[in-house]
Amino acid sequence: MTLKLRENEKLKLKANIHWLENISQIIFGIFLTIFGLASLASKDSFLLSFLIIGWLPFIYKVLVIRAKNYSLTNQRLYIEEGLFSKKKREIPIQKINDFEISQRIFQRLFGAGNVHVLTANDKPIILKNIRNPDEFKNNMSEITGVISQKAINPV
Repeated sequence: MTLKLRENEKLKLKANIHWLENISQIIFGIFLTIFGLASLASKDSFLLSFLIIGWLPFIYKVLVIRAKNYSLTNQRLYIEEGLFSKKKREIPIQKINDFEISQRIFQRLFGAGNVHVLTANDKPIILKNIRNPDEFKNNMSEITGVISQKAINPV
């Protein structure tokens, strides 16, 4: 998952995905671990195998998140997502009109948020669970030259 830079292209910004993206799997994993410790105490191999299988969705989700790549160069916004099947998208900087941020309550509490990239003809591209979304949006605005004061805060 490497971004192949074009001639005269320089990587300016790379998004960091917040750990909050994994919160449901983390909570599920805690319950599975408690359940697994109980199964170890009872020496029940079925319960232990259930514990091991139960961690597979968590491992898969972590790998999917690690496969996400949101990068901004001096020429384009590059988006790559997917573990087994890849979805790649490139948006030239000149096509970007605006940026918006949306944060739910837990995202605000933990410093995460979604950055919406607005272009002229397309529906918004959403970069989900970005760490420090305000800082990321401001850096993107500075690099692209787009000035925006918008923010979305759904209830």
